[in-house]
Amino acid sequence: MATCRANTVLNLVERLRRRPLLATVFFLLLLPDSATAGFDEGIAAYERGDYATALRELGPLAIAGTPRAQFAVGVMYERGWSVAENDAEAVRWYRSAADQGLAKAQFNLGLMYGKGKGVPQDYAEALRWQRRAAEQGHAKAQFNLGEMYYFGEGIAQNYTEAVRWYRLAANHGDVDAQFSLGAIYDNGRGVVQNHAEAAHWFRLAAEQGHTRAQYNIGDMYDIGMGLPQDSVLAYMWFNLAAAGSSQGEEREGSVEMRDKLAARLSPVERARGQELARNWHPGSRQVQRANHLIGGGMRLRYYPMKRSSAPQHSADSIAPALVSPSAKMAISLRTTTS
Repeated sequence: MATCRANTVLNLVERLRRRPLLATVFFLLLLPDSATAGFDEGIAAYERGDYATALRELGPLAIAGTPRAQFAVGVMYERGWSVAENDAEAVRWYRSAADQGLAKAQFNLGLMYGKGKGVPQDYAEALRWQRRAAEQGHAKAQFNLGEMYYFGEGIAQNYTEAVRWYRLAANHGDVDAQFSLGAIYDNGRGVVQNHAEAAHWFRLAAEQGHTRAQYNIGDMYDIGMGLPQDSVLAYMWFNLAAAGSSQGEEREGSVEMRDKLAARLSPVERARGQELARNWHPGSRQVQRANHLIGGGMRLRYYPMKRSSAPQHSADSIAPALVSPSAKMAISLRTTTS
């Protein structure tokens, strides 16, 4: 029954979309007494994953010009949630909300242009919409601009601008920006090299569960660069990086460093490092304490790597020329501006 009602609403939305004057009259007659209730019900349904109800409540409001409703309908078209998947329709609804200043819609529209989904691929348009969202404080859009400036993709390479946008995103808590800013301070691109500052940003990312940042923090503790030398804490972070990494070279590197360090530790120190790792949770902070074990020389640390320019086609992927592979399309409706 819910599916039938959703289909009825979808058909109505499509008919009214093609006849804007009729749509205006329809909503002037229908919505004044129920718009607020319908919006709240639609948002609640969307957030709990009841997309048929969300479409029934938000579809008419999207036609009426409500930006968050338009954004939600765009997401449902892009994901195929209670409607047939249709990237061109997703772009149309994102654009309607983006033109009214909704940052999340601007962000998603920029990603659609970057990937060439529903529109011809156009990095200039992608940049324009990402910048509009970033200027409103959208953290992931700020990170994307940092990536574009850092790699010189779609815009002239500029490390100073990359640092500026990374920092804005990092200060908003974006984990990829925190990691990237740590890497920039560690290698001195666009800033004066500063290992203590690098460790600060790597730690913030590591505390959110970023496994490459966890590896880097472990390495910095191990050799005493940017942090007090502490092999027990290094062992803890290598354990966390190994446990959190997927199979592949990254996990193998973390396991190798963990096991090499374990061979240098006493049984008591190994047990302490393992206990710290077991008790760790995202957002926790460990006490810094140096135990003065001898560390090694400078070793490879993980940095953001230049991505292939080949398009990615998975439903959740983002154009690699623009953003981190870990980034996702905005789908939440919890705030009105981001």
